[in-house]
Amino acid sequence: MHCRLVAFGLVHLILAWACTLWPEAVVVEEPLQSAEASPPATWPARSTAKATREPPEKLAPAIVAVPPTVRSEPRSAISGIEVALSDGVSALTHLPEAGAVWTRINGVRWSEVEPTPGDRRWDRLAPLETFLLEARRLGIEVILIVRSTPAWAQAVPGKYCGPIAPARWQAFGEFLFDLVSRYSAEPFAVKHWEIWNEPDGDIDLVRPQEVYGCQGDFDKPYFGGMEYGRMLKAVAPVLRRASPEARLLVGGLMLECRPGEGADTACPQGLFLEGILRSEGRDAFDGVSFHGYDGYLGEPGQYANASWPLPLAKPVPALVAKTLYIRDLFEKYGLPSKPLYASEVAVICGRTGQEPPCQGEDFEITKAAYAASAVALSRALDLEALIWYSLSGWRGSGLVNVDTGERSMAYAAFAFANALLGQAEVISWDGARVVEFASENRQGYFVLGGVQVGSGPSLEGAVTLDVLGRRVEFEDLVDGLPYYVLREGRP
Repeated sequence: MHCRLVAFGLVHLILAWACTLWPEAVVVEEPLQSAEASPPATWPARSTAKATREPPEKLAPAIVAVPPTVRSEPRSAISGIEVALSDGVSALTHLPEAGAVWTRINGVRWSEVEPTPGDRRWDRLAPLETFLLEARRLGIEVILIVRSTPAWAQAVPGKYCGPIAPARWQAFGEFLFDLVSRYSAEPFAVKHWEIWNEPDGDIDLVRPQEVYGCQGDFDKPYFGGMEYGRMLKAVAPVLRRASPEARLLVGGLMLECRPGEGADTACPQGLFLEGILRSEGRDAFDGVSFHGYDGYLGEPGQYANASWPLPLAKPVPALVAKTLYIRDLFEKYGLPSKPLYASEVAVICGRTGQEPPCQGEDFEITKAAYAASAVALSRALDLEALIWYSLSGWRGSGLVNVDTGERSMAYAAFAFANALLGQAEVISWDGARVVEFASENRQGYFVLGGVQVGSGPSLEGAVTLDVLGRRVEFEDLVDGLPYYVLREGRP
C-alpha cells in the first residue's frame, strides 16, 4: 500500500476526530491522522483486567538490532483492505480514511469471459470496470485476481477452481495478453495480477465453483505446486509482452500448515510453494501473495493459529511465522527474496462470525488489537503490502457495516496505526513483539503487549497510547493488549 498517494491530505483530520470522540486523546504538536468512526466500545483498563507491568521509567527497553529482513529506511505505506464487488463501489470510499492504499479484487473469472475458445465477453466485466475506475480515482493500487478455468480448458472436468490442462496453457496466455492489454492501460492502470486465489486448496475438498482455488493434489509432487509453477512459466512472458510494468503474483497461498523437511512430511499441503520454487517457474513471478489468519480464543487480545506457532508466551499474528518461512524457503533454494504481499490478513471468530462470542465487545477489542499489530509487524517485516480481509468481513472480520456505513473499533485502530506507522522508519525490531520506529518529528515503540518497554533518556516526556490513539496511564494498561509509547522529536 502506498501512502504516498493519500498521506498529505489526511494527516490533520485525526486530531479533530480523536478529540471529538475521546477528550483524553493525545495531542501532539503535529496531529496524527486517523479516520472518523462510530464511538467504540470501552477499551479495557485496569478496572476490567489488572495490569501487571511496572511503569515505563523503571524498565529498560526490550529492543535488539533490526533483523536482515527489515529495511530500516522510510518508505511508502503498505496497508490495504479487500473490497468485494458485492459491497458496492461506494464501499471503496472507506479506504482512504483508513490509510489504505491497496485493495484486492476477486476479480476476473476466465470461465465467464471466455466460455468457449476465442469468444471474449468483456461486457461481463462491467461491474469490475466500475470498481477499477473508482479505485483509480481514489489513488488506490489494485491487485486483480484471475481465476476459474472454463470447462473447455479444465484438467479435471467439472473443476472450475482446478488446474488448467497443459494443452490449454497457451490459450490462457492469450487470454491474459488481451486482459492485461485492456486493463493495464489508462484509465484502469492495473499493475498487479494474481493468478488464482488460494491455488493450494485441496482439489478433493473445494467445491467446483468456489472462490478458492483447488489445484492442490496429494497425488502430485509437492501437492501440485510444480505443475502450477510450470503454468506460470508458460504465461509469464505473454503477460509481460502485454505490459512491461505488469507484476505477476503467485496466487494468494493459504499455506495451510508448516511442512517439515523434505517431501515426506505430515503437512504435504504446505509444500505447494516449495514445488513452485523447484519447478521451471521459479523465476517466472514477481512476488508471492499469501494469507495469514488467526482464530479468536474467547478472551480480549487472545488469538492463535495452531498450524503456525511461534515460541512466544503471548500471541503474535501468523503472518510473522509465514513471512519468515517463505523467506527461509527462498534462501534454501539460493533464490533472491521477492516482494511478499500478505493479501488476506485478519483475526476471525467461530464458523460464521455470528456466534455469541463473536458478537461481543471482547472480540471487537481483540480485532482492534490485531489490526494495529498487523500493521506494525508488516512494516517491521518489510512486506510489500498488508491487506485486511475484508471491509465487510468473513467470520466476523469486517471493519465496516457496508449497509449502514458504521465503522468498527478495528477500523479506527487500523486507521490510527497507518497514520502513525504508514511512512515511519523502522529503527529496530526484537523479532517478535516490539517495534521501534521514527518519523520526521516523532519516535516511539509499538508493543504487542506482555513485554516491558522503558522510557530512558531517549523517551523522556513520552506518552502511552492505546491502539485507538487515546492517551492512557501506563499502570492502567491491560497486560496482553498492545500499546504505543510515543514522544516528539527524532532519537
